[in-house]
Amino acid sequence: MDMLTYEEFIEKQESIYQKFRNASQDLVGKKTSPDKHIGKGSFGIVYKHPKNVNDAVEFMSQKFSAIIPTLFYFADSVHTTISDYNLDFDFEPEASVAQSLVDIVEKAAPNITQPTIDYKGWLFNGSSVVAEGYPNEPFYENAVTLVRAAENSGIELRMPWGAHITVARAKAENPITQQALKLISSSPAIGRSCPESLDVVAFYIGKEEVKITRTYKKFDL
Repeated sequence: MDMLTYEEFIEKQESIYQKFRNASQDLVGKKTSPDKHIGKGSFGIVYKHPKNVNDAVEFMSQKFSAIIPTLFYFADSVHTTISDYNLDFDFEPEASVAQSLVDIVEKAAPNITQPTIDYKGWLFNGSSVVAEGYPNEPFYENAVTLVRAAENSGIELRMPWGAHITVARAKAENPITQQALKLISSSPAIGRSCPESLDVVAFYIGKEEVKITRTYKKFDL
């Protein structure tokens, strides 16, 4: 698999954040677009954040959902995804697959270093809310290490498109209000996060919340 360089990775991430910003300029009076992944489950290799970050995301998720009904995240399910795996409506969390993912992270672990991510604001594109994260180079290098380790084990993981945290997902078509956009633009940013662990998990995108349903192994950073 050909990999982007770190600079190309950051450029791609910024282009996606810019699409969020562009979309937000013309949302008042329109309706939210329901998230296409509602009802799916998946394995995931994810970063888990410190308590202050998790609490800030939960607070923002709940406040936004009170204005526009959306899927929300409780603090214990807040994460930044390196890669999902087998994301599907008919997802079955097979133990053998989970163990394969744990083995991949264990093999890669000696070359994984703790990243830092600066969360500078919040973005909303009419379908989802994200915390806008800017990672240092180890975030990218860790992702490459994991994808390569998986490739050597015959498993295809995807590279993340960015270091964002998903905060809320639209669950139906609902009017987008100025109040919602003001919350996005005026709420204080999270600031810097130093993720505390890299976890192999299963998660489910339900009708009311997105939930990590099981943690198979936690790798402290």
